[in-house]
Amino acid sequence: MLSAVQMNATNKAVVVSGYSPSVSTFGDGKSVNVSGQYPFSDTAIVTTAGGIKKLQLRAPCWTEGVLVSVSGAVPTHAAPCNLPAWGSPSRQW
Repeated sequence: MLSAVQMNATNKAVVVSGYSPSVSTFGDGKSVNVSGQYPFSDTAIVTTAGGIKKLQLRAPCWTEGVLVSVSGAVPTHAAPCNLPAWGSPSRQW
C-alpha cells in the first residue's frame, strides 16, 4: 500500500496527497495524522508533529471550493490541480 504522505526531495516539504484517515511517521520522528470522515464527508483534519516546517496539501483537479485553515486562521482557497505550500522555514507546525 502506498502512503498518502511523502517527503518532497526538492524543497523538503511534507506532501499530503490523500485524505483518508491515516498516520504516517518518517524515520526522523516527524509524523502526519490525517483524520476525519473523508471520503464520506468533505472535511479532513491534518495534524503534524515533530517539527514539520513546510507542508504541501494536494488539491485534486476534480475538486471545487477547497478551503484550508491553518491553526484556526481564516480559511484560504486552494486552487484545484495545485500543490500549494503552507509554512515557512521559521514556523513550527
